[in-house]
Amino acid sequence: MLEFQLSLAKKGVEKIIELKLNNNEKKEFNHSVKAVKSLTTLSNKLLNKKNKK
Repeated sequence: MLEFQLSLAKKGVEKIIELKLNNNEKKEFNHSVKAVKSLTTLSNKLLNKKNKK
């Protein structure tokens, strides 16, 4: 399975780098994705709460 790394710039995606990950790397990557999603959700909740005051 291939995973992709994106390079972002002001105008959007600048380049895509394809990475082949082994099973352990995929597991660690997915763990990181879940952590980032969780932090993003929490941050949005805190910002929404602050904006309602």
